[in-house]
Amino acid sequence: MIKPSARKSPVQARSKQRVQSILAVAENRLIELGYDELKMSDIAKLAGVPIGSVYQYFPNKTAIVSSLLQVKMQETQAEVREELSRLSGGEDLLGYLSNTVSRLVDTLYKRYRYDESVRALWNAARSDHRLQDLVIEDNLSNGEIIYQSLRVVVSHIPAERIRAIANMVCDIIGSALRMAASVDEPQGNIMAEELKVMINTYCMNLLQR
Repeated sequence: MIKPSARKSPVQARSKQRVQSILAVAENRLIELGYDELKMSDIAKLAGVPIGSVYQYFPNKTAIVSSLLQVKMQETQAEVREELSRLSGGEDLLGYLSNTVSRLVDTLYKRYRYDESVRALWNAARSDHRLQDLVIEDNLSNGEIIYQSLRVVVSHIPAERIRAIANMVCDIIGSALRMAASVDEPQGNIMAEELKVMINTYCMNLLQR
């Protein structure tokens, strides 16, 4: 499947500003109305640009949402890298892993629950199958980040197994936290805490094998 993307990248400062205006308006409309009600004509009108200018850069609303989604995904990947940069081996490897998992879950849970843009974009991804490739790619990218960190501190485990574990854990964390963010807050908080227990228990069993 071909992933939705912008037609071309702006070069001049004025063009970049126009594209940023289009994306900002689209993000606000997505939060307000949802993906199904998002319209290219409304985006052009509210951004104060001709409809032709919108289509010059984006062939459809899916491409606009794809651009917004990629920005959020890059932010999440940066947060994952930041949390995993503190991971260290040594005698208390399990303690390091537990603390890292807890921080990572807390960081991502806050994004999914309190960032309206993130929630709107993930709902859009669920609504349009053309955006699903981006979601899969993001999971694999985060899995690779986790893999690169784990392979240094658990070198006794075969590399391909570590990669499989990293991809699996990444997908589980993302899916569980998106669900936790979609229910009422007390229930969501419990789910996030239980997720930490599940992942940490798995890590403990993994290290003891």
